Amino acid sequence: MSFRTTGRLLLFLLVINRCAAASPRRTCGEKFTAGSPAQLTYVKCSIANTNWGEAGEQLRSYRALHPNSFEAALVDADLLIETHRLEDAQQVLDPLLQEHPQSIPVLTLYAELCEKLGQWADAEPWLQKATELAPNDPEVWKRLADLYVVKRPKDAVRCFQKAVALSPKDAIALAGLAAAYKLDEQPAEAKSAFARAMEVNRKAEPPSAIADYLYGQYLADEQQFKQSVRQYDLAIQEDPNLSDAYFARAQSLMGLREWARAKSDLERTIWVPGHELPSLSMMVRVCRELGETDKAKEWSQRLAKASQERDAQRVSGNEIAGQMQKATVSMAQQKFDEAAKVYERLVAAHPEAGHAWLQLGRCYTALGRPAEAENSFRKAIALDKTSSSARVLLGQALLREGRTADARLEFTTAREIEPLNPDASLGLAASRILDKQYSEAILILQTAQHRSPSSPELNLMLAEAFYKNNQYDAAVREVNQLLKSDPHNQAANQMLAAFAEQRSKDEN
Repeated sequence: MSFRTTGRLLLFLLVINRCAAASPRRTCGEKFTAGSPAQLTYVKCSIANTNWGEAGEQLRSYRALHPNSFEAALVDADLLIETHRLEDAQQVLDPLLQEHPQSIPVLTLYAELCEKLGQWADAEPWLQKATELAPNDPEVWKRLADLYVVKRPKDAVRCFQKAVALSPKDAIALAGLAAAYKLDEQPAEAKSAFARAMEVNRKAEPPSAIADYLYGQYLADEQQFKQSVRQYDLAIQEDPNLSDAYFARAQSLMGLREWARAKSDLERTIWVPGHELPSLSMMVRVCRELGETDKAKEWSQRLAKASQERDAQRVSGNEIAGQMQKATVSMAQQKFDEAAKVYERLVAAHPEAGHAWLQLGRCYTALGRPAEAENSFRKAIALDKTSSSARVLLGQALLREGRTADARLEFTTAREIEPLNPDASLGLAASRILDKQYSEAILILQTAQHRSPSSPELNLMLAEAFYKNNQYDAAVREVNQLLKSDPHNQAANQMLAAFAEQRSKDEN
């Protein structure tokens, strides 16, 4: 396996940085009290073990008791990114970034979110800022190097060099540097860096499976299959769940014509997403070499079917991506009718496209078609019942129709899913204001202020609630507080003028 085709496997750096000792697979303790530090530790362990459902359930329980926990919010964002709920992850990270603009974990998570959204260029500034804030932290340099490693290997080399200078006995940083040298076509430097990485790794407690795996890749790329197998053996011994190592070892064993051992490894990787098709292709050849013609035929048929399914998914994925991009441009230009037509065609052909349903609902809302907006949001929720964003959008649609009780249910559910979602709190408070329950609205908004940084919308809604609750001085104080930070806020100035005018009328 060439480094040129697997460079982005260095994403292991991010995983290792966040889940320090997550491999091999850990046994997570189950005895803890709800809300205790042990519960959050259990959540992190469950995430490391990819036990998403259990992690989500326990995290919701913990956050209900600790809604202001910064650490829990970070874990929540991490889990949402891992489970590809990117819009909800952004809902968590945006207020964290506003409140903690110099937090390295927040910056690195936000960069990862950008990468997942395909916004590589947007990820770079966040990681660069992290290196400026923590220039002596090797982990942030490794993370930036990981971003660069495929597209800009020279920059990856520079960043790994920084990490190694800061932490000379970091086997992962050394192996990453060596891999970056290889990608940058500096073979002598790559060989030397790998030698240092292996010397350090053999003395480490515990040694790094990833460092051994990367060196195995390097050796295989140099056609040193026997030596590479030994490295993969070490990596698997250190982390028995490292599927990439089994797959790579199978390739090297095939190079050595050790067909039976290669088959054993392929039987492990043939079910792993990302490895299925190449494993099937290799398995066909292995079975033929072993004289197992019937098995080879079976695997060949499965390979053909899987290839067809992949091609269909790619066509579908390309179609969805192309249509989504077209509709996004139309929405940015406020051509909601055009965008709605694109999304309508898209969901008709791909009813499983949850984000398209969400965006279609937004278009219908802008076009003043509330019933259709509600239906679209409910379709999105049916596809992802844990989406806080979809619940908020549905609640807002119901609020526009005056269905305050129904809207309140959606906003409440959204807050249960994501306690720090500011839009859920705003929606919940708005429903109380519409029902003339001003004291309840004030309590909701003040609680939201304490949980996360205030926003202009929150300040203005709180001022409105105070005013309607006959708390004139508090209302004016809230608007003035906003004007201190934003003197030219038009809505705030208009509200202040309206308060004064109404007060004058009342006094006369």
